[in-house]
Amino acid sequence: MRFKSETELARHIVAFLTEHGWEVYAEVQLVDRGGVADIVATQGRLVWIIECKTSFGLAVIEQAARWRGRANFISVAVPGSRSGFGTEVLRAFGIGMLTVGYEGAQEWLAPRLNRRAATERLRKALVPEQKTYVEPGTNSGRRWSPWARTRDAVETYVATHPGVTMKEMLQKVETHYGSTSTARSCLYAWIRAGKFKVYLDENYRPARLYPHGFNDVSIAVAMERYGIPLDQMEAVRARVAARLAS
Repeated sequence: MRFKSETELARHIVAFLTEHGWEVYAEVQLVDRGGVADIVATQGRLVWIIECKTSFGLAVIEQAARWRGRANFISVAVPGSRSGFGTEVLRAFGIGMLTVGYEGAQEWLAPRLNRRAATERLRKALVPEQKTYVEPGTNSGRRWSPWARTRDAVETYVATHPGVTMKEMLQKVETHYGSTSTARSCLYAWIRAGKFKVYLDENYRPARLYPHGFNDVSIAVAMERYGIPLDQMEAVRARVAARLAS
């Protein structure tokens, strides 16, 4: 059975784990490791890491092996049933194998239980948002993090309050930064770099924030709310359009 993406394959693994009582977290990153685990599943005090690939080889084995000592169970997930040298390597490392076929996912090779695994840091990295933020196996680079939570909160607030100032927004939006001054300077930098779906109109003091995908109605409402003369709409529209096109 062939899969177009790791995400497509991973959906079967998530269904398998959920059916067997595991809680599933996607795209989990440990700062001290640098890598990202496709799937982290927990059941009670047990932690299981699963790396997904659309083909079986040394790449996925190496990807899984780097987590040794960090989880009670480690497995790879690949299409179809597999045997041969690669399977023997997995056995030697105590890594299991889940395979996905037309009948769904099954455990082809059980992982070895590591009772002494240091799972504390990994468990502390797990948050409820990782259950739904992205699907496991995504190659978009998008994953939940405190920074991503701040970005989403800022984009959502600006979308519903076009024309808001940074000061006004930070009075309403909780960020992961340690202080308001740090949040202000960092957010200005990220927005100017184009990392947020927010446009910063610095032709006014204080500067105004507008969402991407604006229209004349939202601009007019924002200008009226913040006392900007409506005869300046054309100039505002032109600046926003030019910035988004750059």
